[in-house]
Amino acid sequence: MLSDAVTRLVDTGAQVVLTSGNHDSAIRLGFAARLLERAGLHIRTDVEGSTRAIPVGDGVIHAVPYLEPLAGYGSGRRTRGDARRCPARRAGSTST
Repeated sequence: MLSDAVTRLVDTGAQVVLTSGNHDSAIRLGFAARLLERAGLHIRTDVEGSTRAIPVGDGVIHAVPYLEPLAGYGSGRRTRGDARRCPARRAGSTST
């Protein structure tokens, strides 16, 4: 259903922007994202992708997906030190 809708939109020449949410698999949704951009389907699932502007008409869109701020940092226990080392945290904040 989503695939059909996105295909119809892209076929009209529209630029389509999708972001992952907290219940989506960012890895699965992000598969082939760079390749799909060539067709007008812009998928953002991570910090790196959210920094790439999407030109639309005379402006740009900055799509920000759901980002798990502390995922993968530390030993399983979340600490203030883990948050300071997290790239998502550093990208959005200058405080410690």
